Amino acid sequence: MSGAIFAPLEGLSALDAASGHPLVCPLCHGQYERPCLLDCFHDFCTGCLRGRATDGRLSCPLCHSCLECEG
Repeated sequence: MSGAIFAPLEGLSALDAASGHPLVCPLCHGQYERPCLLDCFHDFCTGCLRGRATDGRLSCPLCHSCLECEG
């Protein structure tokens, strides 16, 4: 037994998008690059969130919670 909690990523092509692997962005379905944790505790790649803010507010793509954007 390896003691690992999550199975290692062995290639994104083998990963089922519906599996909810904790190291995969739910928007791009790729391994996180510069992950961003929102106040609602959903994670996304920073690049996947870029350009999604409207009037200085960002709505979480999963739960639609509104968040104030900084800067």
